[in-house]
Amino acid sequence: MRRFRAWARASNDRAISNARAAAIECARRGVERREVELYLERRSADGRGVASVTRRRA
Repeated sequence: MRRFRAWARASNDRAISNARAAAIECARRGVERREVELYLERRSADGRGVASVTRRRA
């Protein structure tokens, strides 16, 4: 029974660690998405817009 409890605790600890890592990654992606949106809004306000960004890459 002790081995099962040790396994259960270790499994739970790994699950918590994975959940924390996933939450951090989701937060990072959210920040990145907001930064890109802000960048595009600023370019649009400057009159350059999104089309100029995509044309330059081509």
